[in-house]
Amino acid sequence: MLIPASFTNQLAQWLRARFPPGTTAYVLPPSDPDPGAEAGRLSGMNVKHLEPSAWPYPALMNLRWGNPDYALPTIKIQYQGFHDALRDSIAINPQSAGNLVLKEVELNSRVLPATAVADMLVKPTKSGMRCSMLEVKTREYGDLSNNQSYVYALGLVGNHVSTLDARIVQLGFQPLTPLPAMDFLLITCAGPRRRWYPYLVPADVVNVTATMLALQQYVTVVRKTPLTP
Repeated sequence: MLIPASFTNQLAQWLRARFPPGTTAYVLPPSDPDPGAEAGRLSGMNVKHLEPSAWPYPALMNLRWGNPDYALPTIKIQYQGFHDALRDSIAINPQSAGNLVLKEVELNSRVLPATAVADMLVKPTKSGMRCSMLEVKTREYGDLSNNQSYVYALGLVGNHVSTLDARIVQLGFQPLTPLPAMDFLLITCAGPRRRWYPYLVPADVVNVTATMLALQQYVTVVRKTPLTP
């Protein structure tokens, strides 16, 4: 098993706490154990297979799909660490396709004091496509923190997160202005020469009322303990 069962269980708990049962999420067609798909099923989500051509960034999905032993140069991993090397390698693909990519963007909740740094925000240049929050999880940085899980869920709802980052104007938005609903794309990978797994929750399948209720219940539980980065 490429990803520890503990990570799959943690992801399932995160999904269950933030999205009502039946919320749709997408994974690639199966070929080997997929922790995202398993976590989604455990959480009660409606997990569907989506062919690479139908994903927001099909070239990126085809790259992953056709290269089960996809490897990064050893020197790059030694210099950056695997997480950052994988993040940067993934970012190259949407950029080369003409999409706009910002790395390490701090997102702030407009509901409860909470901040999360997204590995990437990607805005397709194709008209009508939503911006994506893209998070990379490896064994180096495998935990989904309280802040991340809360802020990303608000980002899916829309108009509940903003950023102070001046670079956001490159995506057509303004600092401190509420950001529209964004898709959430999670990529998990155990290490070099291991297949990575994408997990997509599109913003348009999120039940806003039910999700906000789930988030309010979550906040009630964690309010006794400050949210940690």
